[in-house]
Amino acid sequence: MGTDDDDDWVPPRALDPVPPEHVAELKNMFPDALIRRNQRLAAEPALEAVLDDVERVRGVRPSLEVVFSHHRLRVAHPQDRHPLEEPTQGLDATNVTDALVEVADAVFALLADDDMAVTFECPEHGFGLHPRLVDGQAVWWCEPPGHVAAEIGQLGR
Repeated sequence: MGTDDDDDWVPPRALDPVPPEHVAELKNMFPDALIRRNQRLAAEPALEAVLDDVERVRGVRPSLEVVFSHHRLRVAHPQDRHPLEEPTQGLDATNVTDALVEVADAVFALLADDDMAVTFECPEHGFGLHPRLVDGQAVWWCEPPGHVAAEIGQLGR
């Protein structure tokens, strides 16, 4: 303590990218932790994009977060709001595109449970929108008649 060396030390950050030369070694040593880390790195920006859609369409931004619960990452209300409520289904995606669909589905379920109503409606037809992967894109899908209403994260623009 008190040396010049201490002034240069910076603690490592848990979510800094793993250098490519260490990925294979880490996968062998900590496969579950690495998968969970990648799932969180995908889920958190996906949640922000979905909440942006909710805020643009409904005029309010719900308080939701990605949590580790029941041995999986999930979307949930903050613990103080619904302490006894079961969280959403688990999030398995390790890339943002797939995470957008999973997270949108989870947010859709939570908001539908809260409001007992369809979360989003197609501006063209009035039918409910549902998250789906179409041609490699995460989208809000209107069914029927069966078309893309918007990319997830772009609804209401």
